Amino acid sequence: MLSKTVLAEQENREAELLLASAFEQLGYQSESATWRNAYLQGAHELRKGVGELRLNLSSSINHRLNAANLFDALAVSLNSRKAEGKKIVINWYFSDLQQEHLLTLERSTLNHLAGFSSDKPDVSLKLTQETFRAILFREISIPGAVSDGSLAIKGNPVKLVEFFGLFDRKENVFPIVKPRISGTRFQQKPSRVNELATGALKKVESVLAKLKA
Repeated sequence: MLSKTVLAEQENREAELLLASAFEQLGYQSESATWRNAYLQGAHELRKGVGELRLNLSSSINHRLNAANLFDALAVSLNSRKAEGKKIVINWYFSDLQQEHLLTLERSTLNHLAGFSSDKPDVSLKLTQETFRAILFREISIPGAVSDGSLAIKGNPVKLVEFFGLFDRKENVFPIVKPRISGTRFQQKPSRVNELATGALKKVESVLAKLKA
């Protein structure tokens, strides 16, 4: 009942705190660490919100990611719908490694070839592997890298901006109890959910009235 109430009445603080207390007790009684962690995380979210997670890769891990690993990470993050119908060819030259890499976007698929380059690229880039990592991890912007001389662009820079706009930005944190504020199927609440939640809310209010009596 409380979970339905929290979904439908997102400003109902009393229901959130009651559900948090229920999750907390379920967590304390769980023998499984997996279930205990889930219940206690849910209770924490209801009391204090989702919060913010700062993910800092240690330098030892960061430096073990070579160009091929970074291109693979890009390919996984590609939004196929945004990339539909687009074709972009980019030559990458890593001056510190003296390596060429060819990146081709076609048919919503990103392909990477080490040791190759195109005669007719849309844009060619000259940079170090460290600069590439910094751009991907948003430690430096593309205009910033161009300004300080760590990135040289030859060709159509608009294609480069278009290219980096085709990737999804992964969220480090997300709600596990309450619906996302936007972009989910709970954004427009179905009438059936409202109907169930209204009934559940009445039952909760009845229980609260008995407890206060």
